[in-house]
Amino acid sequence: MIYYSRVYLISLCIFALFSVTAQKPATAEIYKEASVRRHVEKLLEGVPPPFGKWGVPILYGYAGIEDKHILQLVSDRMAYFRRLTQHQISPAKLKDKNRKLNFLMIESEQYEDLLKNDNAYKQLAEPGESREEFAEKLKAADADTQFAKRYAKRFIDENRNVKAFILLDKLSNHEDNVPNGLLKIITDGLIDANQSDEIVPSIFNSREPNKGYFAKNVNRLPLIDEAFIRIIYTAEYNQDEPQEIIVSKIASQVYDLIISQDSND
Repeated sequence: MIYYSRVYLISLCIFALFSVTAQKPATAEIYKEASVRRHVEKLLEGVPPPFGKWGVPILYGYAGIEDKHILQLVSDRMAYFRRLTQHQISPAKLKDKNRKLNFLMIESEQYEDLLKNDNAYKQLAEPGESREEFAEKLKAADADTQFAKRYAKRFIDENRNVKAFILLDKLSNHEDNVPNGLLKIITDGLIDANQSDEIVPSIFNSREPNKGYFAKNVNRLPLIDEAFIRIIYTAEYNQDEPQEIIVSKIASQVYDLIISQDSND
């Protein structure tokens, strides 16, 4: 049973303070309750709980990224998502063997580069997993059409929580939209959701994040996305409940959070 926990209520208050100075007020036309509900239902259709939520602290790192501006953008975006999700997100120091990197971004589109990457193996292989077994696992993932489409792979624990994430992406392909490209990349690593065009703009729209709201570089996601991601990370529910019940209650909480922000504006 999903309920309004102390964590959720505190989260709602923090969310309002977090967004009040930077977001335009939600309009009744864009954020009607029925539209929000359809949007959330499309995003979560067929996606099992906990919808990509991480079950462990995130320790992120990268390979092949040398541009100092991009490295600073990565740090800034990760700090933004740490505030938004209220989840523990911090940079991993590869020399610290006690803090195992589990969110790895590699500047490449070639899976062969991932197989050759020492950090990918050392940081993401299971205990006792040989390099050959690790390579076979990634090759199998490479054959997965969704993996090939998204250049990403999640590793899930027995409770369906995310425990590791690998991403291959050529950031230079994003050209002048690297800041927005990083918003999309990190969102994909934090949330498992479908596309939806029920509400525009949204990072989950079917178009690439380089038009409309995203036509110029932005520092944060649209209000609908911030509310959705916040609720995914703070809502408490029984995963054994019917999917439609969980999704319906999440949609209600997303709408409540948006309206609380609108009233504060």
